[in-house]
Amino acid sequence: MVLAATPASAPSGVAALPAELRRALVQLARTPRLLVACDYDGTLSPIVADPEQARPLPESVNALRSLASLSSTTVAVISGRALRDLATLSRLPSEVHLVGSHGSEVRAPGTVSRSPRARPWSSWPLCAPTRARP
Repeated sequence: MVLAATPASAPSGVAALPAELRRALVQLARTPRLLVACDYDGTLSPIVADPEQARPLPESVNALRSLASLSSTTVAVISGRALRDLATLSRLPSEVHLVGSHGSEVRAPGTVSRSPRARPWSSWPLCAPTRARP
């Protein structure tokens, strides 16, 4: 395995990893089933002034696609955003699980599920659109 290589035979940059990190990566690589989960805003996509313009970094998308293609590895992106908005903005492949509305909505390969208690944010009393009073 590359991470266990001796510094003389290691690819560029691998030998520079601290020993503790190398040990952790070797242990992680031996895990029989792996879940890689991350947030969307500020992790896959930079924080931007207009949340509708939050697009994932190409390197992040490539990394998630590569991870999702590995056997026994599940990749998920979790967000407070509505599932529909998360799917539209991220444009991640169906192999990547999307978890929206803080866990109330889930898109897994071949399925979409919503908690029966999930409500659109506009129905929340503090988030409902206000109307001007006459």
